[in-house]
Amino acid sequence: MNGLTFFLLLWLLTLAPAATGSETIEPINWPSLTDRAERGDVIAQFSLGYAALHGEGVDQDQEKAIHWLERAAKQGYPLAQIKMAELHATGSGVETDPEKAMAWYRKAAEQKAAAAQFALAELLWQHPGSSQNKTEAVYWYRQTAQQGFIAAMVRLATILRRGESGQSDPVEAEKWYRKAADSGNITAKLALAYMYYNGDGVSRDLRSALEWYRQAAELGSGDAQLQLAYLCYNGYGIPKNDKMALHWFAQAAEQGLTEAQLNLAGLYLRGHGTAINYSEAYIWFNLAATGEESNELTKRAQAGRAMAARHLSREQLAEAQHQAEKRFIKQQRLTHSNTRQELP
Repeated sequence: MNGLTFFLLLWLLTLAPAATGSETIEPINWPSLTDRAERGDVIAQFSLGYAALHGEGVDQDQEKAIHWLERAAKQGYPLAQIKMAELHATGSGVETDPEKAMAWYRKAAEQKAAAAQFALAELLWQHPGSSQNKTEAVYWYRQTAQQGFIAAMVRLATILRRGESGQSDPVEAEKWYRKAADSGNITAKLALAYMYYNGDGVSRDLRSALEWYRQAAELGSGDAQLQLAYLCYNGYGIPKNDKMALHWFAQAAEQGLTEAQLNLAGLYLRGHGTAINYSEAYIWFNLAATGEESNELTKRAQAGRAMAARHLSREQLAEAQHQAEKRFIKQQRLTHSNTRQELP
């Protein structure tokens, strides 16, 4: 169900008696809706504006859309205020005007509309103008975060950790990261792991770092899987465990991380965490060596591939090359369907 249908049905349901189960919803009576809008019904005004803006049920008409949306917005309807802000922010049918966009977002934000609060904070941050704008942006990020908006929690925490608003506050940053992380946000889990591993604003705690990396890794973060593999291999925050390192290097390698592929190949080549397997070593070295840009990692992979190849017969080498091609295709499909999480 799209937004317009929802609001029109909501409006109609407030007027109609409860359905018995055998009744059908009548087609929208546009003249009646227009009459109600003319008489000041704010939901009718918003519905007409939305319909004209998107061409839903009526011909698309930007001028009419702005007329009705602005009338609803001036009556204080937050959804209309947000829509007017979006139009001014993008220059859709009106002149691009960040100041007007901020003004409309601010009106809706003051009514505790979380989407408006976050959008206003983003706009203020992107168009700082002065330190006052950044201060206000942080205020609205905090207001949105307090409403449980996870993206705002992460954004606010990152600003506070980095001191981007002029003053760092690692204690509050950790608090908001933790709230977002407890809600399952991978970026927040990665940030907490980074903070605890590096002692960034908190006391260094390798066990806590390992736990947050583990949680992010289990949710599919290639970056977390790679870092967790290093912790396991080096025995940081956990007794050294080559088998576990092999597992997590393999998980990250499957996602196409060259560094993980190189390390996984090295484990197979040396027999760490597994029996020596020159074919698997060759396959992963080969995948790591196929990077579009030549760098230190690809050069090391090429050298490792040559080393593994010396231990393979002609038939084994041909099969390893075939398997590498198949895995490369699989890896490309996975890479295009997934988005890697970046450290905030």
